Amino acid sequence: MDIQRLIKIDGADVLPLDLLLPLDHELTGILGERAKIIWQGTTLSIVTLSGLRTLKRLRGSAQDRADLDALGPDSP
Repeated sequence: MDIQRLIKIDGADVLPLDLLLPLDHELTGILGERAKIIWQGTTLSIVTLSGLRTLKRLRGSAQDRADLDALGPDSP
């Protein structure tokens, strides 16, 4: 997965945005299940919570493991 991170800074507000580009056929499914939301009049596609957990498990960095702990247990 190629990840391009964009950061918008507006005063004290910081908005990070990760653009995910699958390089592996298996990861395409995660992006295929994205949720679409409307934010400030624009449609955004975001990975589901399940997809986010999968991406964090695949990467497995210390920060990703901490993020998974903070997210709590998987829903049944």
